[in-house]
Order: sequence, then structure tokens, then C-alpha cells
Amino acid sequence: MLMLLLLSYVPRAVLVQLAQGLLLACALAAVTLATLVMAVRLRQRRRVAFFHPYAECGGGGERVLFLAIRALQEIDPTTEILIYTGCQNLTGSEILADAQRKFNIGAYARPDRIRFVRLRLRFLVEAWMYPRLQMRRLTKT
Repeated sequence: MLMLLLLSYVPRAVLVQLAQGLLLACALAAVTLATLVMAVRLRQRRRVAFFHPYAECGGGGERVLFLAIRALQEIDPTTEILIYTGCQNLTGSEILADAQRKFNIGAYARPDRIRFVRLRLRFLVEAWMYPRLQMRRLTKT
């Protein structure tokens, strides 16, 4: 109520300028906020992960894996690619070089964006750990 009384003594032109200033300040704040949100979203990196416990073996499934990685890098070289593998004795660059040699795959666009995450418990995905489930699957075919 007191605010309305005070505003009644302020000239109308001053009130209009005050309202325009507040509107401009709100618009600038909205643009700044939108710019910050876009900047944060652009900084977020895309990640694609593959679970392939035997990525170093060199079979047909591995060829598909490494060709998919190369195709992903051709589409977007900034994508970070994670490969969950059980290989403990080879480095990531050795696995990539071996795959390029075995499968005649050209160079990767960004090999620094490909990371191998080591699985210490790879034996948990092997069939010998689950003989009953393996037999059950074989009897249903």
C-alpha cells in the first residue's frame, strides 16, 4: 500500500523509463542464462561404451567392434569411446594397432579418444561359470 502511495507521486515518464529498464535487464539476464546453458551443453562430451570382454582376440565379433568404432569417429571425432575389456596384458594402443593390422582397418581419426577400461573379473562372463544355465540353453534349441 505504501508503495502505491509513493508511486503516485512519481511522474509517469519516470515510471515508463523504469519499467523499460527492468524489462531490458530481464531480457539480458535471460539471454545470458541461455548462453551459459548452451555453453555447458557444448562442453559435455558424448560417450559411447562397448562391453566386449574379449576385444583383443581378433575374431569376427572384434572386427565388427573396431569397424563400429571407426564409423563412430567418422561421424563425430569428438565422441569419447570406452571399451570395457578383460585384456590385461596389452595396452590400448597395442590392441588398436593389432586390430588395424588383422582386419586391414585404416587409421582412426582420434585414437586418443578411445579408452580401454580393464575388467578384473572377466571370468564371471565365461560359460564354465554357469554350467546349468549353459545346459539349459543347449536343451532348448
